[in-house]
Amino acid sequence: MRDRGDAVTVLDLRPPEVEGVAFVGGDAGDASVVERVLDDRGIDAVVHAAGVLGQGPSLAEPRRFRAGDAEAGGVLRRGVRARRPVPRRVTPSPRTG
Repeated sequence: MRDRGDAVTVLDLRPPEVEGVAFVGGDAGDASVVERVLDDRGIDAVVHAAGVLGQGPSLAEPRRFRAGDAEAGGVLRRGVRARRPVPRRVTPSPRTG
């Protein structure tokens, strides 16, 4: 996305390991944070790649895994659907990469 000139904003609990993106510290499962980012930044596309990584953490802490993946994704989807025009949304499989 950056290579084609798109402005990229990352919403996460930790700063990204790449340069050239705007960072907003926050939880993608927090509706007020998601709404603020969507409204303040003029977002026109959303890629949801947040979540707890790895099978080990998902088995050891299933509630944390569900909150990080499914519930946060639901908050993000509801935030996107509430916008007009609706931003494009991409949800990659957690098994990619």
